[in-house]
Amino acid sequence: MIKWLTLLVVFFVIIAAYKLTDRYTPREVLYNEIDPFYQNHGHLSFHFYSSPFGIDWSTPQTLLTSSLKNALSPFNRIISHVAIEVQSHDGKFYRFTSMTDTNKDLFKRLIQDQVGLGLLLAEYPGALETPHRLQAESSAKKKSGRIQTVSYLLSQETIDRLEQYLIEYKEKKQDRIYSGLDKHPRYLEGAGCMAFSHAVSEIAGLDIDKSQSSWDKEILIPMVLIGPPHSKNKVSLFKFISSGHAQSWANSSENYVKIVFWDIDKIFKDIKDLKLDDKNFTYRKIGRSHEILYNRVELATPKDPFWLERKNSIN
Repeated sequence: MIKWLTLLVVFFVIIAAYKLTDRYTPREVLYNEIDPFYQNHGHLSFHFYSSPFGIDWSTPQTLLTSSLKNALSPFNRIISHVAIEVQSHDGKFYRFTSMTDTNKDLFKRLIQDQVGLGLLLAEYPGALETPHRLQAESSAKKKSGRIQTVSYLLSQETIDRLEQYLIEYKEKKQDRIYSGLDKHPRYLEGAGCMAFSHAVSEIAGLDIDKSQSSWDKEILIPMVLIGPPHSKNKVSLFKFISSGHAQSWANSSENYVKIVFWDIDKIFKDIKDLKLDDKNFTYRKIGRSHEILYNRVELATPKDPFWLERKNSIN
């Protein structure tokens, strides 16, 4: 009896959390007021959305099991998410966006096509998320603590550079391609939410900032676990689960595909665990969410080109 009561309580807690965080209506009118927290400067914010129960990147096996656990939950953002928010000091320029897919068709790719970990490298139709939806969602998720934010005060020159990059991003139709973790939009390969946000960080010159020194994660995906179209080797779920290669990532002596990405759930946790009396940043709390603010107004605006040439990541 106690066991069933416990399960019932857990069920209602999950439903209540769902209604608080994942049920929202996109705003008809955008909120674009000048927030005094940003001290009359332009700013760039990275909003990190946690997955419902965490993604474990320790091994291919833990990645699969943790992803399935999240997929079975009623919540959205099941593999976590990151979005960027940019505003000029006078509010004339404002963007709140990220990349999303419009049709992943995961069941077909995993079961029928047997792509295995090729799913991490797959390409889908993409689109930029709208600020109307993201503003409503972030407001709901900040109440429950499913968003943690890192913001930077930036010079107007850097804000102008970000504005031009985002204009060209759409002009070059990069918003139409939701790409795998081995791709990067500055190489005109499209992007997922992580690569999109990482590129924005680069454009602002923040990717080498001390505050982001622990954000990048690198893993080597064993080629034996990657199916079509990257190899002729089909990888069924049974083959994946029973393979010894699923117990660890590849080493440098094996055939692999290297991916470098932001481990959003780890970044999310690191923000929560920061010592809030640190004089290197300003802090505020909104609902159960934290926002960390760094002053980088004096940071030199990068001059490198937006669009680059790719080196092969397959070894």
